[in-house]
Amino acid sequence: KTYDAVDVTLTDVSTTLTGTVNVAGDDLPQAYAVIAFPTTRLHWHPVSRHIKLAYADDRGRFVIKGVPPGEYYVAVTRAADESDLQSTVLLDKLAVTATKIRLFEGQRQSLQLVGTKPRR
Repeated sequence: KTYDAVDVTLTDVSTTLTGTVNVAGDDLPQAYAVIAFPTTRLHWHPVSRHIKLAYADDRGRFVIKGVPPGEYYVAVTRAADESDLQSTVLLDKLAVTATKIRLFEGQRQSLQLVGTKPRR
């Protein structure tokens, strides 16, 4: 088949979001996940390449690679894992306190985030 008016763009340039999750002295940074998700709900669907999760390491560092350029919320949570990324209810809740950023093609951006231990 032949298709008209179709543009295909291939690139080896990708975005990278790095940073640190800072926590209180008695908390564990590796208990936190960092989720980057678009500010527009249009891309909030299962298996979206616009939604990425990374876990902080024991020093609180995280890396998220390969989200398309755009405007994103970046949120820190102890209450989510990969299976929760399809939940628009969760994303709506996280958006309220998330940091808002804009990523351009090939950009590397670093963030300092704060993890808050849940109250018991």
